[in-house]
Amino acid sequence: EMDDHQPVYKMIKSIGYESVVPLMLMEPGLIELLDAIKQAGLVRGVATNRTNTMGRVLIEHKLKKSFDIVVTASDVANPKPFPDQLEKIMGAYALVPKQLVFIGDSIYDKKAAESAGTWFISFKQPALEAHAHAVSMDEVGELLKLSKYNS
Repeated sequence: EMDDHQPVYKMIKSIGYESVVPLMLMEPGLIELLDAIKQAGLVRGVATNRTNTMGRVLIEHKLKKSFDIVVTASDVANPKPFPDQLEKIMGAYALVPKQLVFIGDSIYDKKAAESAGTWFISFKQPALEAHAHAVSMDEVGELLKLSKYNS
């Protein structure tokens, strides 16, 4: 609700982002969803505007082996809202846009998916325009028509 986020950024710099990583909470059901995606033979990827902290997040939360590809803002010329990260994932796996479902929670995510021509699921953001909306990992699994969630 702040107009100027500079005090927040200044505070983050003073305490160091690394100290916050262990305090991050994993979304309930994430591991099960990622396992179901793998069992379905689908690619599990991350497209994030994080840069040097993403590796630490994956290690700290034991998620390093849960993703097939991780693309950060430092891996592309233009981070989200540009489509570069999604295009890099598609290129790595020879996918066309309609073979990719991007799950996000920000206008930057929505714009990246729209620019890349991919499907977009808005997560916990009902006001965000999307192909579908979900508020839990179980709902994402249902939307993806994964067998574990659609019995």
